[in-house]
Amino acid sequence: MSFIKMGLVIGFVSLIARSLLAQPNASPQQSATQSSETIPPGTVITMANWAQYKQFFSEGEIYLWQGNGFWKMPPDVQIQVGPTTVDALPPPFVEATEKYSRETRIEKQTDGRWKLLNYIAGVPFPTPEEPNKGQKILVNVSYSIRPHLIAMFPDSGSLLSLCNMDRFNNVDCEHLDIDVRQLAYNWEPGVPSVEKDSGGAWFAAWARAEDPEQYRGTVSLSLQWQDNLRTEETYLYIPAMRKTMRQMDPSHCAPGNDLGWNSGVADFDADYVNKMKLLALTQMNSQDGNFPQNYDMPLGWAKPSWGQWELRDVWVIDIRPIPKLASSYCYGKRVMYTDSSNYVPLVQDLYNRQMNLQKICLLSNTAIVPAGYGKGTSAGGYLYQLWNLENDHAVFSFTADQQGRGWTIDSAVKPQYDDIQRYQNPGGVMSLAR
Repeated sequence: MSFIKMGLVIGFVSLIARSLLAQPNASPQQSATQSSETIPPGTVITMANWAQYKQFFSEGEIYLWQGNGFWKMPPDVQIQVGPTTVDALPPPFVEATEKYSRETRIEKQTDGRWKLLNYIAGVPFPTPEEPNKGQKILVNVSYSIRPHLIAMFPDSGSLLSLCNMDRFNNVDCEHLDIDVRQLAYNWEPGVPSVEKDSGGAWFAAWARAEDPEQYRGTVSLSLQWQDNLRTEETYLYIPAMRKTMRQMDPSHCAPGNDLGWNSGVADFDADYVNKMKLLALTQMNSQDGNFPQNYDMPLGWAKPSWGQWELRDVWVIDIRPIPKLASSYCYGKRVMYTDSSNYVPLVQDLYNRQMNLQKICLLSNTAIVPAGYGKGTSAGGYLYQLWNLENDHAVFSFTADQQGRGWTIDSAVKPQYDDIQRYQNPGGVMSLAR
């Protein structure tokens, strides 16, 4: 594991943790735009019939099905289609949306950046419309519903696994402790809207390497600010050097930075493309916790035993760095397929500066039943898969371990991990070097 890769881990955790909690009932506005085309539950999609259903996949997934590149679907691939499940949002979150969303707005600044104004809690734009519909959807993704606190430690759930695979199927896996917290815009009863020790941040993601041994103890903390124009900060502690480094403007075009997006909205222009139905694995079980044994190789695709796929109504948006910052990014555009009911980015296709398909990213969710919020939430964990078409490299980030355990959230987190000063404060990282 490189130190750059440690930052990549934080990027994965930030993106996923900030978009996983519940699947609301579709609003009348959403239902009116849903496509009448569907796939009967019980359908099995294979290499022999996939072309009949290509309209339900992203451009990147179609590339994998077509099999013209190094990364392609395994010959025995199967997708079993089940019914679509859409459950209600927690009432407190719905109430926050109804109370605050009318005042929320975004403004284009003179330098091309986007300023978020008057956001308090809930969905910023529950019925995104023009003007700037694509930008409003991107804001909803960045500030979507999520657990207040997530912990992954040996004695509190599972560790986060990050596995890299090259074109020869050589696998290198790392495991990390994780402590992720929402410090502002909170909606859960009993949690302050803005925590007193937030220090101006609204979201913080802390990670520490457990293995391999040569990187054990490396710590990274990423902070995103309530002032969304303020640059994200990352603090990195390196045990071998007994040194803490602060990065004010982390590179988005560095070797190993596969994510290429910090989940912010200030520095990106997002245009609305269309609405479609997309097949996705949103009720995944925990069989992803053993890589590569439980994966359909050599691609590393989900096996049929992982669960049935569902047709989700998604908004497709085209995201590009603002012209002022375009040269600092490795890609020309990101096409995001985001669930219109909960703003989870289920698929992302990245294109290089020449607008050739470069990376394919899939997100699958695990459902749980958190206390007091009803059934069917997707905060049980995730699998994030990324295939890089330019260097035949793949990344698999997942929360389940080999025993099928996942992370812990909110009240299930052990008290010792509910500690802002230690896990969400830069002083907690800097003190490690003393």
